[in-house]
Amino acid sequence: MIDKHTIALISIIGCSLDLLGALYLAYDLLGGEHGPLRTLTRAVTYGGLFGVGYGLGLGPIFVDEGTRSILGDRAKAQHSK
Repeated sequence: MIDKHTIALISIIGCSLDLLGALYLAYDLLGGEHGPLRTLTRAVTYGGLFGVGYGLGLGPIFVDEGTRSILGDRAKAQHSK
């Protein structure tokens, strides 16, 4: 049985890829390099690439700090009881 959070994540990823495909189709249909979607398409593409790159590179650092912060707060709250 697949967890409902996994299904939701797969659904969100699929919708995001559908949106990206629609953006590229509209870019192509509305004139390509000289069309009105050029800036938006470039911003979404570069933003996604840089986001994935920074997420893979710096993600473990931020996840580790966030986990330590959350667990530290819970440990303090549990210790004070």
